[in-house]
Amino acid sequence: MIRAISVLSGMILAVLLALAGCRSQSPGASHRVATAGDGHLMHCRLCYDEAVRVATEFAKGSQWRDQAVIRRHKCEGCRQEVTVYVEGDKPMIRCPGCAPEGVACDRCLPPRA
Repeated sequence: MIRAISVLSGMILAVLLALAGCRSQSPGASHRVATAGDGHLMHCRLCYDEAVRVATEFAKGSQWRDQAVIRRHKCEGCRQEVTVYVEGDKPMIRCPGCAPEGVACDRCLPPRA
């Protein structure tokens, strides 16, 4: 009985620590959207930030789920024409410098410093 309570409390503590670790990042810290094994390393911080913003909005149920192209703009960081679009049911980003073939926004990794 005591062992079961100990194991259960240990599992609860581990979950709480994991959740607190994700929330306790400083405001300037970057949050990786994907893991290194399955992610796509972006070359420009502005393109990465755009991908994170779009992935977050999409996860919250944004109203542009039915639009083919969400936004086109010239990125000031890499000076390329960036297209954010929906393919299937995923938001994608295409940038000639960062993601020339197009990559899902939730697979983007921040550029290395």
